[in-house]
Amino acid sequence: MPILTITAAIASQFQMATLVGTVIGGIIGSRADSLLCKGTSSLYSRIKRQAGEPVNHDIQRATRRAYLKATLLAADHVRKAYIKESKFGSRTAADLGKLTNYLKEQLRLLDQPTIQFPEDTWPNQYQYLLESKNVSADQRQGEYVLALKQTVLTELESKSWKLGEDARLVASIVSGWFDHGKKMDWYELTCAFFTEELKAGNGRLLRLIQKNYLVELSHDLSSVSIDVNEVLTELERFAEQYDGMQARVDEILDLVLEIRNDTRQIREITDHQNVKLDELIALVKQGKAQELVVENAHGIVLSAKYQKLTSRVQQLEGEAVEAQEYVNFCELDVQRAPSAFLSHRTRSLNLAQIKLLAVHDERLEAEEELKEFVTEVLDLARQLDREDTPVTPRLEQVQELFAAGRYEEVDAVLNERDIYSDLENYKQRGKDYAAELIIKAKVVIVNRPDRWYELADKYYRDAIEIQDHYDSFYEYGVFLAEHRQIASGIQVYSKCLPLAPTRGSEASVLNNLASLQWAQKDYAAAADNYTEALLILRDLATDNPHDYRPGVASMLNNLALLQNDQNDYAAAAGNYTEALLILRDLATDNLRDCRPGIAVMLNNLANLQRTQNKYAAAADNYAEALAIYRELATGNPRAYRPGVARTLNNLALLQKHQNDYAAAANNYAESLVIRRELAADNPRAYRSGVARTLDNLANLQRTQNKYAAAADNYAEALAIRRDLAVDNPRAYRPDVAVTLNNLALLQHAQKDYSAAAANYTEALAIRRDLAADNPRVYRPDVAVTLNNLANLRRAQKDYSTAAAHYAEALAIRRDLAVDNPQTHRSYLAMVLNNLANLQSDQKDYAVAVANYSEALILYRELAVDNPRVYRPYVAGILNNLAILQSDQDDYSAAAANYAEALAIYHELAVDDPQAYRPYYDIVVKNLEELQ
Repeated sequence: MPILTITAAIASQFQMATLVGTVIGGIIGSRADSLLCKGTSSLYSRIKRQAGEPVNHDIQRATRRAYLKATLLAADHVRKAYIKESKFGSRTAADLGKLTNYLKEQLRLLDQPTIQFPEDTWPNQYQYLLESKNVSADQRQGEYVLALKQTVLTELESKSWKLGEDARLVASIVSGWFDHGKKMDWYELTCAFFTEELKAGNGRLLRLIQKNYLVELSHDLSSVSIDVNEVLTELERFAEQYDGMQARVDEILDLVLEIRNDTRQIREITDHQNVKLDELIALVKQGKAQELVVENAHGIVLSAKYQKLTSRVQQLEGEAVEAQEYVNFCELDVQRAPSAFLSHRTRSLNLAQIKLLAVHDERLEAEEELKEFVTEVLDLARQLDREDTPVTPRLEQVQELFAAGRYEEVDAVLNERDIYSDLENYKQRGKDYAAELIIKAKVVIVNRPDRWYELADKYYRDAIEIQDHYDSFYEYGVFLAEHRQIASGIQVYSKCLPLAPTRGSEASVLNNLASLQWAQKDYAAAADNYTEALLILRDLATDNPHDYRPGVASMLNNLALLQNDQNDYAAAAGNYTEALLILRDLATDNLRDCRPGIAVMLNNLANLQRTQNKYAAAADNYAEALAIYRELATGNPRAYRPGVARTLNNLALLQKHQNDYAAAANNYAESLVIRRELAADNPRAYRSGVARTLDNLANLQRTQNKYAAAADNYAEALAIRRDLAVDNPRAYRPDVAVTLNNLALLQHAQKDYSAAAANYTEALAIRRDLAADNPRVYRPDVAVTLNNLANLRRAQKDYSTAAAHYAEALAIRRDLAVDNPQTHRSYLAMVLNNLANLQSDQKDYAVAVANYSEALILYRELAVDNPRVYRPYVAGILNNLAILQSDQDDYSAAAANYAEALAIYHELAVDDPQAYRPYYDIVVKNLEELQ
């Protein structure tokens, strides 16, 4: 069984008590230091009493391992400082190498399965730690920490290392050091490593400390109860601060250090031959340089610097011989000297010895310089001899001069100005070639040959590999975004961002990056980048409002679109309103250029108001936007008729919500006519818009029970989207799934269950496939289709399958709501309601009540911030819950819920009787039947 030295053992036992004492001091905090002193004394007594027990050794082992690792990092920091200062061969540096090896050996010893710590006594010099000073415990902590550090320094001094000769290691342990700009503290590192020790092995040591020490310690202190979890919490902050330091320790432990006093460690000269520098120099001196593996190195003996250095070494060798002879003479002279002259002769001998040492040191330095020169020349020779070294006119001259040992002339040939001039030309050529590849990619996109996407993508990738240039990355990012390659687009824009040549272009990249992050449902990152871009543009607009205020308005619009998607309607409305004010203000001086932007902003604001059920305000804004687009289209139909069609489509969506089906149908029809005409001239740009309007029109017709017309429009929309997806599946497969889902809803309403099931199943397969590559974007769509398919199975009375689909949809919605509750809580409530409906059908009333209740809580919370949107859902859940309670003969509860639902619908019907009077009448009927 290994036995630690007495010094180490004393340190480890004392340090264990002191280390845990400092942590306890942090827990005690501002209370009296007498508790800390008493606690530390009690803890040490128990450690000493159990000195021979394995449990005590395990904990001491953990303590010692922690502070040895911290000391190893401090020593390695100082050693590297010596290397950086070219003092590798100094005595202190050599001691540090030995010290490192000692620490490594001590750590290795601690890894042995059994180890013995002899009993010790509390060191007298630290007796003051056990005496109260009538201050707070946290005020005394510094003394305990300093004592801990002093014991480590005492152990190191006991190994005969003269730490006082260079104060850096002492200073590093006592005061800390900086590593790559980060402040490192020896005590905090020790705590961090101690935390890792305590958490290892499933927390066995934590339980041992609680059982063997803290229980009795809390009893001794009486007024303080200390739990091991409090100790761990106190230590965890150090572990988090120094995360990753264990890897640094492992790296040091794996490094083999062989540091000698008189030379530095030298790397291998070649991959095939490990030759010591002394042997290399001998070969050069003997004229056998051709025996070296590296070709052309024989030119070293011809170089002026080599001649100078070897002459200096030879001169000093001669001086050393003379000095040694003089020392020999002085030694004999001292032996023969009469007593009267002994002092004088002895002083002469001392001076001669000093002279000999000085010459010896100077000769070693000269030899070291010669070795460095040989190493550097051989390294350069090996670089020149590499197979992949290019052949250029300059390097051909370099080869000739190097072989002749004319190294100074080599530097002149490699003229810095000429090299950088050629480099600039190369960069420009690379930029030109990259531009040609980007144009080639765009030509491929226009012509659409076989595998056009893969070819275009290849040309873009080759362009950015030629050179890190902003234009290449930006264009590639646009291409990826247009083809819904969201993850790749984010990577490209992230690389493009630091290349932005101006702050305006930086804002542009941030905007595009945010748009992709939004598409990936990474709302926080998107909001951060939109906000940063907005700040840049606001700043630029301060000095140049004419050029940058339009950009501010555009960025406000994009940020508002994101906030709308997150259901943050108040923030979105504020940003739309500010953007609209900016554009209206700019329009006073430049109406022609600003009117299109005003129309866009009005359209987006109206979309938000439609979502909030603010139908009157939305209708006004759509009407103004439509009037602007119609007027603009009169002068430039190619540019603005798409805006007319888009606004008509959105206005029709509003009118559908208002149950104004005739007006909605007329606007969809006009929008469809425009988009068909646009698609006739440019199908690539506008066929997708045709499909979108057909899909929306079919949704309206499905609501009107015009099933045949709806089916025809869904079929045409689906045919267009399938055709588009053949050529560009990345962009249009999601749209195919949308139409399949909508068509299945129609077939469900027609009770064509088999056809509906087939289309839901295909839509689900597409969305699962898309979600596998991009779950953040497409998992919500998977949940939508699962919910709809479950509704179908419920209608077919296939309750077990329906329950399984609801359960999966519910799991997805719960998961999504954790990261983004604002967006997904409403969908979670919807699935809970549908699942409760199924459970009610199955007479599983208790579970159904639980799900209705959870859905009701969610809708009530949502209605606090947005009553217009969510109060109708509150009323709907109350009605469903009342029906269930009525079936259970719980008439009083049912009556209460019917009454609340009736009150909500009555209030809603006052503002919008067409939308809510039917629901009011249903609840009235249910309540009458109950009574």
